[in-house]
Amino acid sequence: MKKIIIIVFIFMSIKNIGQHQQNIFYYHKDEVITYSRIDYTQYGIAHVYVSMYEQNEQNKYIKTEALNFLKEFSQLYHTLYFFIEIPSKYSFEEKENIFNEIMKEIEKKENIQKAYFYLNFDIDYSQKYQTEKIENNMENKVKRVSININQKNIKNGLLLNKNKVEKTTKKLNRKNKK
Repeated sequence: MKKIIIIVFIFMSIKNIGQHQQNIFYYHKDEVITYSRIDYTQYGIAHVYVSMYEQNEQNKYIKTEALNFLKEFSQLYHTLYFFIEIPSKYSFEEKENIFNEIMKEIEKKENIQKAYFYLNFDIDYSQKYQTEKIENNMENKVKRVSININQKNIKNGLLLNKNKVEKTTKKLNRKNKK
């Protein structure tokens, strides 16, 4: 009996190691923009997924859907996820500037040197960031930019392997039907 209890305890401990969530505050014009950092990097950083979208009724559940989707994976290593919900009152140029500044902050705080970025947007806010990298002869580590994200398709931008996305989506759909 003791062995079974120990095995169950170890299994529960291993399952709970993965996801560490943290809110980070960015200050822009005396206003606080809060964004989320989800950490799966016990063994170092290889992939950084940054999702930025406008704060509105349509995008309200993007982060929730993404986190529910990611919970289905027990072996997400070397990966950081950031979810930035930007107030709609800012102009497109301001949103690009905010994204650019937050990306600089992420790179500095996380000491990202060999990782690649996978960006997800409702509208592409990365042009200024990428242009600045090229103009300053810095390595542009952006591997993929996905646009037009919403709560239904965010999962397509969260993993490298499309087959995993499809299999997990089918699994979640079966769960939801029950």
